[in-house]
Amino acid sequence: MANVFDIFNVKPQSEIDSGIKSQGESVSFKTSELNCQKRVLSQDSTEADIFENKHGAKVPGNDTLEEEQKSIRMDNIPSFVIPKLKRKEEDLLTEIGKDSHEFQQEILPAIRKSYRCSSSLNRFSYYRIRTVHSADLTQAYLEKRRELKQAGYSDRDVADSYAFLLVESEAEVETICKDGVKIGNLTTSCLGDPDMGVQLSKHADVLRPTSIPVRSKGIIIMFKVMKGHVKPVFENRGMPYLEPTPNHECHVSKANPQDGNTVTLTQLFETSQLYLYEYGDLTVEQRPRHICPFAVMSFNYKDDVKKIKPIEVPIVSPKLSSPKVFSPKLTSPPCLHQPYLETSVILVAVPGVVR
Repeated sequence: MANVFDIFNVKPQSEIDSGIKSQGESVSFKTSELNCQKRVLSQDSTEADIFENKHGAKVPGNDTLEEEQKSIRMDNIPSFVIPKLKRKEEDLLTEIGKDSHEFQQEILPAIRKSYRCSSSLNRFSYYRIRTVHSADLTQAYLEKRRELKQAGYSDRDVADSYAFLLVESEAEVETICKDGVKIGNLTTSCLGDPDMGVQLSKHADVLRPTSIPVRSKGIIIMFKVMKGHVKPVFENRGMPYLEPTPNHECHVSKANPQDGNTVTLTQLFETSQLYLYEYGDLTVEQRPRHICPFAVMSFNYKDDVKKIKPIEVPIVSPKLSSPKVFSPKLTSPPCLHQPYLETSVILVAVPGVVR
């Protein structure tokens, strides 16, 4: 008789259970075999993340896949470089207003403090004020200050002072503000060899050896200077010229221009100069670094002489034997301009007084 299981092509339960068991053992064997292959490959440093799949192909591990995918994504990203902002170069000369804080609080007070004659307060009228911006000259100025301080110079030696130079044209202004003032800027000097130093005026109203014409115009360059070690010297107007003193940066005159009223304009100009220089390795430098242009001012020079009102003699009492007559004291300080005084005296007849 035929077996029921054979008719319907159905395997007995015992055979099914045995087949499942054998398949499970086969899968378990293959899994353990793959793990063994992976452990063997991981011992090799060059193939640490590579193993073979069930088809025998070498497949990278998770870490390697992530790195490759990341690399692919980075390669696909277009390269973008952040552009550097180009710093706008500041103009060499920047015009500022007469009411600006820089002019009112720094420039103008320094100018007025330097005046040799008090009457210059009313004679000089400034306009078109410009500040100087030279990165190279400023950097050299600061480097010189650092070198002097390292050499033992005091804070007073390297402090900022101001000096002035009268120029003739805008071309000269631009050249000096860009390249600095160089030795030999004046052809004569009583403080040292003019070809070995720079000469600048201490006073903003003593700018030339002759008087400034009334109602004239001019241009002044204002400098910041470090005097360093100063050497007072006697005036020497003949040959040979006095050479710059080693271990010093400045010559000044020993003469006091305020002694007496007989000083000429030429003497006043020469004795109020700063003779500045800088020694290099072999000789003096062409451009002393402790001089830096700071500002440029155009000016009008006007006649501001105030006339003295007529002096009226008060009526004298009859008890006095004679009237008193007052006369003003006339003084003429040594300046670049000679004050003009106009006086008049009115005599009053007093009854009872015999003339």
